[in-house]
Amino acid sequence: MNEIVSLVEGKPSPLSSAIELPPFLENGDAISLRDAAIAIYKEAGLIPADAIAGWLGCPSRRNGCGPEQHVCLNALNAYFSRAKIFYGQKKQKKIFVSYARVSSPKQGATGYGLEAQLVDIRGRIRQMKGVELGVFSDVASGKNIRRTGLQAAMDLCKQAGATLIVSSVCRLARNTHFVLDLLQLKLNFVLVDHPHASPREIAHLAVDAEYDRERCSQNTKKALAVARKRKGNKGKRNLTVAGETMSKERSAGQ
Repeated sequence: MNEIVSLVEGKPSPLSSAIELPPFLENGDAISLRDAAIAIYKEAGLIPADAIAGWLGCPSRRNGCGPEQHVCLNALNAYFSRAKIFYGQKKQKKIFVSYARVSSPKQGATGYGLEAQLVDIRGRIRQMKGVELGVFSDVASGKNIRRTGLQAAMDLCKQAGATLIVSSVCRLARNTHFVLDLLQLKLNFVLVDHPHASPREIAHLAVDAEYDRERCSQNTKKALAVARKRKGNKGKRNLTVAGETMSKERSAGQ
């Protein structure tokens, strides 16, 4: 038998010592337990049949209740208070799915870029006292929205009710329309470098990320055009070197 104990006096209520109330279970919640306890007390005739939850913490609303009914309502309020404390301390940890992306196969082969992103991501998960459910990555341009790793990460988030976490919006995509679509789908995601960003701020970040991609692409094309003009066919090797240099700079920005 569960005894209702006063939070102030620490003593069982004499009228409720024989009443068995629902136990505090890991998958329960305080409101459900409160409503169940009120129903049990009503059935036992210990409180008025028209008693409502608002009476528990507000004695002035208990018009017509006798002293013994007041005692029982106070006992129920103590039970509810302990339930709120219990479930407040037993909140489930937030679940995250990590996603990282690099642009070039060379970056993917070394693994350094992906690993650096995951270090930041996992540090943020620890700060939020969360758990990592899965890790996904892609080696692809941020312009490309058809990525197997990203799709798998989003699918897992939907199935598990998890939050997608990336180091920055440019790692998620350099495609403004795609990011806006994710916001409209209400897919929960967190940016490590802007953890408290609002949807509007994320939209602005996406615009900036796409602009950077376009600027890098234009700079690469201009550099290659200059190299062709200066070296011609004889400068094919130098052209390749120039292209690789610009590709590295572009990759660093993407």
